[in-house]
Amino acid sequence: MSKILKRILAVVTALTCFVFLAGPVQGQTVEDLLAQITALQAQLATLQTQLAALQGQPTVTGCKITSFDRNLSQGMSGDDVNCLQIVLNSSADTQLAASGVGSSGNETSYFGPLTKAAVVKFQEKYAADILASWGLTSGTGYVGQTTKAKLNAILGAGGVTPPLPPVTQPTASLAADTPAAATIPTSASKVPVLKVNLQAAGTDVTVTGMTFKRTGVGEYTDWPYLYLYVDDLRVTTYGRSITPDAQEVEFPTLSISIPAGTAKSVTLRADSTTATTKAGNQSAFKLISIAGATFAGLPITGNTMTLGGVGVSDVTVVTGVSISDPVVGSQEATIGSFKLTAGNQDVELKQVILTIVGTIARANVTNIKLYYENELLAQTAGVDNYDNASLSLTTPYDIPKTLSRTFTVKADLGGRVGENLTVKVQQAGDILAVDKTLGYGATVNGIFAVTCGNLVTLKGSTLSMADQGPLTGKVAKNNQDVVLTKIGLTATRNLEVIQLKVTLTASGSIIDGDNTTLVTDLRIKDADTGATLMTGTLPTTATNNVATTTTGVFNLSANTTRNIAITVDMGNSTTLDNATISADLEMVAYGTGTVYVRDVVTGDYLADTEVVPAKVSGDTQTIVAVSLDLYLASSPISQTVITGQAGVSAVGLMFSAGGGSDVSIRSVTVKVHVNTSVPFAAADTTSTRDKVLVVKLYDGTTLLSQKTLEEKGTAGTDAYGQAIFDALSVAIAKNTGKNLVVKLDTASNLTQTFYVAVSAATSTVDARDPQNNAISVGGTGSNVISSYPATPSRYVTIGTAGTLSLAKNTLQTPVSANLALGDGISGVALLGIDLSATKEDVKVTEIEVQRTGTADDQAYTAAHLYDGVSLVKSSTFAAGSTSTLFKELSVIVPADGKKTLVVKVDLAAVDGTFVTSASTTKVKVATTTIEAVGVSSGLPIDCGGVAAEGYDQYIYLTTVKVALSSDSPKGTGYPGTLEDVLHLDFINEGIYDATLNTTTLTIAYSPGTGATTSTEKQFKLYDTAGNVKGTATSSGMTGGINGATITFSGLDLVIPAGTTPPNTTKLILKGNTTYVTSGAGSYQSFNLQNTSDVVWNDQYVDVSALHFVAPLAGGTLTYGY
Repeated sequence: MSKILKRILAVVTALTCFVFLAGPVQGQTVEDLLAQITALQAQLATLQTQLAALQGQPTVTGCKITSFDRNLSQGMSGDDVNCLQIVLNSSADTQLAASGVGSSGNETSYFGPLTKAAVVKFQEKYAADILASWGLTSGTGYVGQTTKAKLNAILGAGGVTPPLPPVTQPTASLAADTPAAATIPTSASKVPVLKVNLQAAGTDVTVTGMTFKRTGVGEYTDWPYLYLYVDDLRVTTYGRSITPDAQEVEFPTLSISIPAGTAKSVTLRADSTTATTKAGNQSAFKLISIAGATFAGLPITGNTMTLGGVGVSDVTVVTGVSISDPVVGSQEATIGSFKLTAGNQDVELKQVILTIVGTIARANVTNIKLYYENELLAQTAGVDNYDNASLSLTTPYDIPKTLSRTFTVKADLGGRVGENLTVKVQQAGDILAVDKTLGYGATVNGIFAVTCGNLVTLKGSTLSMADQGPLTGKVAKNNQDVVLTKIGLTATRNLEVIQLKVTLTASGSIIDGDNTTLVTDLRIKDADTGATLMTGTLPTTATNNVATTTTGVFNLSANTTRNIAITVDMGNSTTLDNATISADLEMVAYGTGTVYVRDVVTGDYLADTEVVPAKVSGDTQTIVAVSLDLYLASSPISQTVITGQAGVSAVGLMFSAGGGSDVSIRSVTVKVHVNTSVPFAAADTTSTRDKVLVVKLYDGTTLLSQKTLEEKGTAGTDAYGQAIFDALSVAIAKNTGKNLVVKLDTASNLTQTFYVAVSAATSTVDARDPQNNAISVGGTGSNVISSYPATPSRYVTIGTAGTLSLAKNTLQTPVSANLALGDGISGVALLGIDLSATKEDVKVTEIEVQRTGTADDQAYTAAHLYDGVSLVKSSTFAAGSTSTLFKELSVIVPADGKKTLVVKVDLAAVDGTFVTSASTTKVKVATTTIEAVGVSSGLPIDCGGVAAEGYDQYIYLTTVKVALSSDSPKGTGYPGTLEDVLHLDFINEGIYDATLNTTTLTIAYSPGTGATTSTEKQFKLYDTAGNVKGTATSSGMTGGINGATITFSGLDLVIPAGTTPPNTTKLILKGNTTYVTSGAGSYQSFNLQNTSDVVWNDQYVDVSALHFVAPLAGGTLTYGY
């Protein structure tokens, strides 16, 4: 025994004495004892760390858990994953990473690829403890039962647990957690009845058999089947029975390896009888012998188990759904399915032991998983030496009573094509489903062995071939690598294509491997890269049908489509004209039922039934010469533009490629004809470069080329300009067209009208096929002028400069009104003008504005020009000047459109000297004071139209408006000596007080059937507080009431300005209306007949105009009594 181990034992013994034996100690307090216990615990932890180091196990600190309780795999998260990474990082040969994420001190809680790789290294490091019992030599990366056991051994699960005392010979002992005495229901399965520890001494021990004996006042039939588990892993294939005479159960042919100095726990489980008549029978089980080594400590007897009178529920297992044959190499391939149905109680599924048999090797069935629908319930690394896969559910799965659940078994499959496997539930003891009411295993029913699904046979990859065209059409002669058929190949595994069969079928004897003028050089190419993958041999004598095997190996990656093309070279023989040809592709047989396509991993040749379809038949192609035609395009049409306009579309060149092959245009030459008349006449031909500055060629919006014209011919005879658009690369796919447009930039100083036509002849186009062979261009050409006189189909009329006209905009020009200047106001609109252009956009650069009102120049502090709400320019009126100039403008008036501008001014305060009340402000814009230039032509443009002038705006220190109050009386009147008949609002619009001097009211009266004359009556003006502001007597009533007036003069009544203008002062007219004394149907109103009826003063002058719209009528009062 090592010194450290002895010291550990001594410390444990001392700690035990402190905990269990120590009584009161003289002179020591509780705190003293606790301190000594803490010191001993620390010493024990230190010694355990040193022992782990000596035994080659890493030291682990920092975990938040004390043991690993669930299975772990990639994609999971939690504190146990974090602890797993800490354990792995505690040893250099199993660490996740040397630095960065996942390295020591940087562990996470996520099980990712780094964690899986480190788990594989850990499993292979401790292969004897983890992999051997499964028959595996390579790690899986899945943390299952044996991996957890090793991790817990390193972690020291449960904290500081005293180890078993060292032994000098193999020793068996009763486990501390052996099942306690209990009453067991009938029909219970896998009831734990005894648990023992088997401990090795200084050398490894292998247990090859164990025998147990039943004792007690019961019968051997009380326990039909018994099972043996090592560390929760069942090590017996079938349940064993108790012998009737000796009352013994023997487990032979075991192979329980116990490394030196370690121990393993062995649990005996049993199924209880179904007979309720056995209630009260008692049994205890004892271990009486162990084969393979001599163990001390025998016999070992467990606690007594008594049979009860109540039975557990049952669960029935049957086969599940039918399983399709999986592909070799599949991940998570479905290999089995079974259905469980609960009886009269809810049950929870805890463990399933599946037997997997067949021609496939155990090592090729790995990562076995149990699913319910898409929920992963349990998984294990592989199949053990007994062909079993033990699946323990970390979280038991509930099955409600009487209901069924179908479970699926999946696994990663290696092996070879043709190997098979079957998944079975071999016996009732292979299912552990606990009755949730009684807490013991339910009875498992079924016709055993239950096949989970059906026998499945590994099949190879599938290979799909998709016809990708081309459809029936045309191909070009005199071309190389002409594509006859394209095929997309998609495999489910990595494959190696070794041979393919190509069949060429032609309408005549045009296939000849030696004659380059015919069809030659058969190849299979990568359609995306152009690389040659395979070649085929063609006969050396011309023929019309060839079936040949192509050679040259290429690979297909799993689940990735590779596009291939069957190509040939086409010669230039006339024999090929309008001949037809097609190409088909199919597999080449390798052996019976297989083809020359091989699985890269397994080496198996693909079954011919896995190629879908078996053959791809290409469409027939007609061989034609490469062709290109040129015609006049339908657009652009003839149009009229202005001198100086750029980018004028002059003519469209419509190119049409035939079905032979794609075409590339390298250059196009155009002629530009400029004439002074239509039809174009030879005598009227003229020079071109001074009318057309630049010629441009466009493909849609893309500029391909631009040129300056080269003068050709003689003016007055046959003059024209020439432009060669070279260095082009305009691609036109076969059987498609391309419309190119020639555009012009016109000169900006033309003073007369010219007519321009652009033409392109077929002979001036350089076009090439894919092999750079020149193509003779057909068609009629575009807009060709062959002789004079001629009227071209398309021509451009270049006109002279545009026009500009001026008019007043009445909507933007305010009518005459009174303006309250106060201390000065800004932004007063005086005039709106409309500028209209024709033929081209016109830029206005200057506008002069004249002041035509009576106000002095000092009344204007600034002038502004607006375009909508945007300020264009500001200016001022110089002292003594009657005008101001808005210059350096850039106002664009659109061709055949208009632009509305508004002139606004800032006005100074009335001072009584230079700026006087009752003076007017008004502005005017004349046509002669506007300067403009044509945007396209660049020429100055005189403005036409008529001058625009605003209306007089009267300026005062303040202004008053008069309005009928909203509450002025109307409707039924009641005559009296002081009847309320009219309410008026006097509105001060400025910031200074005004004074009301005179108000004259006219009575409109209809007497009905009453009197028509009366004597004058008294009327009064009141403010809203009831104060009398004026008294007047009516006049003119003696001759008839209608038309009589009431004049309040000398009022001197202040109309105050408010804090925030405008401010309203209300006056109320009341008077003696007893003149309405008799009759029915009479009515009257009180009106302001003329604007002069109201006179107010702004502190400088009296004002009697523009303060209301006359007449202003009061409400009609009706008297019907």
